[in-house]
Amino acid sequence: MDYFIDPRYRINIFLDTNILADYILQTDDSINLINSLRWLAHCDFVNLMSSHFVEYELTEVLKTQYFFSKLNGRFATKKEKGAFKRDWTLNNTSYLVYKNEIKSQVQRGISKVQEDLDFDFNKLELHKGIIDPTCDICLSSRVSKEDCLVLVSSMFPDGGNDAIDFSGLLSNDSDYSSFYEESKDDIKSIFNNYELKIPVFLPAKTLVSDSGKQINLYGKALGDDEIYKFWENLVLGLIKEKNADCFLGVTYNENLSNGTAGRCLYFDVAAEKNSFEGHDAIAFVANDLTFQRTLLPPEGKYWCMDKPIELPYNFEGEHKVSFLPRESDNLTTEMFDKLREAGNYVFYHNEK
Repeated sequence: MDYFIDPRYRINIFLDTNILADYILQTDDSINLINSLRWLAHCDFVNLMSSHFVEYELTEVLKTQYFFSKLNGRFATKKEKGAFKRDWTLNNTSYLVYKNEIKSQVQRGISKVQEDLDFDFNKLELHKGIIDPTCDICLSSRVSKEDCLVLVSSMFPDGGNDAIDFSGLLSNDSDYSSFYEESKDDIKSIFNNYELKIPVFLPAKTLVSDSGKQINLYGKALGDDEIYKFWENLVLGLIKEKNADCFLGVTYNENLSNGTAGRCLYFDVAAEKNSFEGHDAIAFVANDLTFQRTLLPPEGKYWCMDKPIELPYNFEGEHKVSFLPRESDNLTTEMFDKLREAGNYVFYHNEK
């Protein structure tokens, strides 16, 4: 099924330098990462992103690895990478001997990753508005100056546009993750001071989906189905987190096929919600991310446990709600059956 996805239910996932380098170089331990990024690039609910500064960092990372590989037949370890970058001489050979060949490799790699993953470094430019929050975070944490710049640039497009409202930052830098977590409150305060939203950090080796499953993108190679199901759950969780104020609940299936009950949709309002409020519409996000559909309130009543209710409605017991969709919604049999499945996420969908 192919349907319009409202931007509020799309998730930005920002790709750190190390993630893109590992995708381009494609070593044996990055199979899960490669398959994950390819799935994310084709998911209608995800926008993959990266910034000018990451492109700048990525250029040197690839330059280093292609130069080392040219002379040694393999890519460099972390320790080896730092050993020759001072004068760019390796095995008594200057980088300049191979500069044209390596320059072409780097440029092809940077162009190909943007094409493969359908993003553009130019969408997140470096500009003067980034510098002040970057310096503040650098001075308030152990996060490196480079990672501070990645962090801020992940949420701040060119100086003429509004900041990004929500983003996940996918990184394989363990120090970055650790230093970020230990100073998260200070970093959040700085972001607030500059009217920026703090991104959700996604550590590539210890990702946890909304269902509680954990995965290591650099661990034992997993089957495609396992990886894709993991990301479905994680992206659903990020959509829920992005729209936390509007999250309503999850659909359930009553397995009723006759009469009016067989033509109704059912959802369980989240336990922490004490009431069911008035709204312009409600939105459904499919449990397998195959569609997003928005429906107007029913022409009749909502029902809670066999009784019609008026909104706002304060729950006294069960939070289960049902309603009869409007005929004007023109739901196909396929769409209606999907909306009746258990596990679709439901949100208040109000005009802004």
